[in-house]
Amino acid sequence: HDVLFDRSVPFGEDHIFNLHYCRHANRIVVCKNLVYRYRLGGLASSVKYYPDKCRLSLALLEAYCEFCGGRDNVPDAFWKKAVRDGFVGSVTHYLVHCKMNEAAQKTRESLAFYAPYLNEDTVNVDNYSSKLARYVLKADVKQILRQIYREQFASIAKKKMKKLYYKFFTKRI
Repeated sequence: HDVLFDRSVPFGEDHIFNLHYCRHANRIVVCKNLVYRYRLGGLASSVKYYPDKCRLSLALLEAYCEFCGGRDNVPDAFWKKAVRDGFVGSVTHYLVHCKMNEAAQKTRESLAFYAPYLNEDTVNVDNYSSKLARYVLKADVKQILRQIYREQFASIAKKKMKKLYYKFFTKRI
C-alpha cells in the first residue's frame, strides 16, 4: 500500500503514518496498556525547536480531516481539542524556545494560520480558561502570551514545588 513515514514532516509524522496505515487495515486492536509516554509540558530542553510549529500542527489537523473524509466528519469534541492543543501548543513552544519579541511575532503568525478555526465555538471555557478565550478572540498577542505563560508554566512549577516539598519533608522526618 506504499504507507511510509513522510520524512519531510518533522513533527507529528507518527500520527500521520498511523492514519494512513489504519486506512488499509482490516482490523484494529487497541491495547489499554501504556506502551510509551510523551513528555509534555514544553519545558524539556531536549524538545527540538520547530520555527513553523503552527504550520506543522495544522498539517496534523488536515491529516485528521482527510482521514475522516472531511472536516464535517471529524467528531466535534475532538476537533475543538485538536484546535486548542495545536494553537496553545505552538505558542507554548515559541515561549520556550524564543525571545519574547520573536515569540510575539510567531504568535501573530499562529493566530493568522488558526484564524479560520478560532471562533466562539472552538474557543470556549471547556477548552480554554475564560481569560485566554477572551484574549484569543480579541487576537491580543501580549495577553495571550502572558496568560499561556501563567497557565502552562505555573502548573509545571506547582508540580515541581510539590515534588521538592515532598522530598524535603519526607527526608527530614
